[in-house]
Amino acid sequence: LADQILPPLDKDVSIPVEQHARGRGVELQLGTAAAAFTQASDGMLRVELNNGQSLPADLVVLSAGVRPNVTLAREAGLEIGERGGIVVDTHMRTSDPHIWAAGDAVETAHTVLRPGEPARCDRLRS
Repeated sequence: LADQILPPLDKDVSIPVEQHARGRGVELQLGTAAAAFTQASDGMLRVELNNGQSLPADLVVLSAGVRPNVTLAREAGLEIGERGGIVVDTHMRTSDPHIWAAGDAVETAHTVLRPGEPARCDRLRS
């Protein structure tokens, strides 16, 4: 449903990729979703979109992305970035110096270390 391909990247980066695909005859249906796939009487595949449009297709590539579930992080008061991920520094530490995050829930890396404060991972030990 995104209005661009490669949504984790900035739009400035994705637009040339979209133009490259379109220049090779690829039709992109951005900002909409496939509602159904049917076979027409002539054997062709038809894709019905959630906007009511119906398209014939030889090949369909579905790109379904996921968004991280950051409910717990939000409730803990952690900083959430513009794209909905948990903001971490280069050591994967969140805006709470006692909490680290990794994986798909992490959005960006920037430094949240205080001046003169060492980056220590030994706080993870119990």
